[in-house]
Amino acid sequence: MVWRILVGIFVTLVILALQTPTVNSININRYILRKRNTGLPADCRGRYDPSMIIKLENVCDDCYNLYKEPDVHQLCRSECFSSSFFKQCLNALLMIEEEYLNMAEVIG
Repeated sequence: MVWRILVGIFVTLVILALQTPTVNSININRYILRKRNTGLPADCRGRYDPSMIIKLENVCDDCYNLYKEPDVHQLCRSECFSSSFFKQCLNALLMIEEEYLNMAEVIG
């Protein structure tokens, strides 16, 4: 009797495990859209390129994580990622400035 209960529980757990979505089946784009729900800065009027925007946003995220100041992310994004503050973030993070400023120019 106990053996049947244990087998039933085991089978139920296996079925539940098979129905649970894996990491590979999660829609990564939905995650990115939710995370990046803030949208573009209002002064960005150029081409909409999500991959460039994510790279530029990541610079601002990393800069915020470096300084832990509340206004860093907003200042970094100001003037569509082409402010002097964004350039300072690039320098502080030891990133190739020209590459990111070219992306900012495309979306700006």
